[in-house]
Amino acid sequence: MSDTLAIFNTMSKTLSDSELREAIGILSTERRGRDERKSNENRYLLRVGDRVEWNGRNGPSTGVVTKVKQKKALVTEDTQKGRWDIPMSMLTKIS
Repeated sequence: MSDTLAIFNTMSKTLSDSELREAIGILSTERRGRDERKSNENRYLLRVGDRVEWNGRNGPSTGVVTKVKQKKALVTEDTQKGRWDIPMSMLTKIS
């Protein structure tokens, strides 16, 4: 665990309920902003045939983009487990 995460762990146990609620709000707002920026970037970066990676329910996976939509991309997984409709913010282009 990094030093920053250790600090968050300690703070989670020492903050009052209202402070903890406010801290969660701050982190949630930052996370939504980062997801939105990455989604907007990927919308113009990704094309059909691009190789991408993402972290899904079964851990990290890779695949090929078969269709790019406004908020999601249809990706065929390399291990032939299927085609997935994945939010743009979850994808990272690898080639």
